[in-house]
Amino acid sequence: MEQHLVQLTDDEYGFLNKRYPRGTSSVLIGNRAIEVVKYFFLKKDSTCRFSSPENGADLCVTWQHAQKPVYIEVKGTESDDISWLKLKVSGDPSKNLIVSEKIPLYRVTSIFERTPQIHILKYGEDFELIPDPRWSVKPIRNGEDGNGFRCSQRFGSSVGRRSKYEKLREFLLEKSDESIEVTVSFVQLSNVLGFELPESAKRYQAYWANQKDTSNRPWARAWQEAGFKVDSYYLSSGSGWVRFRRKKMFSE
Repeated sequence: MEQHLVQLTDDEYGFLNKRYPRGTSSVLIGNRAIEVVKYFFLKKDSTCRFSSPENGADLCVTWQHAQKPVYIEVKGTESDDISWLKLKVSGDPSKNLIVSEKIPLYRVTSIFERTPQIHILKYGEDFELIPDPRWSVKPIRNGEDGNGFRCSQRFGSSVGRRSKYEKLREFLLEKSDESIEVTVSFVQLSNVLGFELPESAKRYQAYWANQKDTSNRPWARAWQEAGFKVDSYYLSSGSGWVRFRRKKMFSE
């Protein structure tokens, strides 16, 4: 599975927020995801052109010197990870293209953030389709989980480990055993991650909560898997910081 961060410019981010403002509408999220994918291709090759195909795909990409167009299924989510349980393929035309033509599925996460992420998923390698009655997208893994789905070694023990917050876990793991506390500014943390922290991290206390259920909180899973908990923080867009402390220093 390929993963790519899309660094949006001020103009691109402003356009998306104006035309597709933050909301829960699936149509709005889907259209915004398609625009993010367009920006992704344009940053690689400004000569590419886009169209809305009638064969069931969400996007068709063509290049000046390419012989064949590329058809893509696009799915967006405001979550920071893939959110497999919410990932559905509606309609037989889309399903047939994915299964028969092997068109890729572009899952765009963090759809409302300045740095969304694209996960390029391939049928038969990264996922399979289960009638649900819509087609549910399920990760392929080696062995079987409790539902009988195959599990892939490329995902390790958890699909979430491949999230864009993996660098936070690695950063904390690199600290020596003597590092009881690790204090880092939001600016420094953005440099560690390679992208700007979401606005929710700078504004809301809930972002830094040490919750046990991290299935939809890959950032919290990152620091907890590294053996840390959040000890304290200061919320601010310009001078915010967070202090991590090793779990053994807490009274469980």
